[in-house]
Amino acid sequence: MTKNIRQAVQFATRKDAALAANVIGWPRKDASPIEIMGFKLWSLMDDQCNYLTRDEFDALVTARATALTPRVN
Repeated sequence: MTKNIRQAVQFATRKDAALAANVIGWPRKDASPIEIMGFKLWSLMDDQCNYLTRDEFDALVTARATALTPRVN
């Protein structure tokens, strides 16, 4: 998590950000608008105003996929 908006994972639309939040198990309300160099983008932010970085997002996606995949004996 970071306070630096430039390090935050970025999405082109609110819909993309909401779908990404759903993939990692976060509420859709965590999709927040950001502005970088005049471009309106969307990112994922927690209650303490920390933004999710790309590496953290990838790790959460992998962890969630692993948890939801049934084990085969």
